[in-house]
Amino acid sequence: KNRGQLIATVPSSYLTKYLWGTQNLGRWYGNFFNSIFKHYNLHTHKQWEKILAKHNLKLINYSYYHTKEMIQVHELLSFLSIPQHISKFIFGHWVTFPNLRRILILPWIYPLLKPLYLRDTKRDQGGSVLLTAEKLGKRKNEVI
Repeated sequence: KNRGQLIATVPSSYLTKYLWGTQNLGRWYGNFFNSIFKHYNLHTHKQWEKILAKHNLKLINYSYYHTKEMIQVHELLSFLSIPQHISKFIFGHWVTFPNLRRILILPWIYPLLKPLYLRDTKRDQGGSVLLTAEKLGKRKNEVI
């Protein structure tokens, strides 16, 4: 649509670099991790800018988030979630004991994770990136 905006969050090329396993076990680990989470594209904002331009969109803003430490916490938590995946397979739903989870896990995990989420990333680095683009006008690079 005219003056249409695209707002998207995507994993960035830094995500795999930040993984503890990739740093210690090599590239195959990063590829394995990304395949599990269905990360098909890991681009920087500059690469996304070129991709968007091919589709008549101009990148007007970007913001990286997820520090290296936050990515590594997510990585650890994904291994800790293996019992939940087994539960899903066996019982057909994710949380076997939701009240137990609410009482035992959430009270200590929220205070632990909140400071990690509030940390700033470097301007052009982070495990994920928020992109804002606008549709171009008929003349090249004219935002309508």
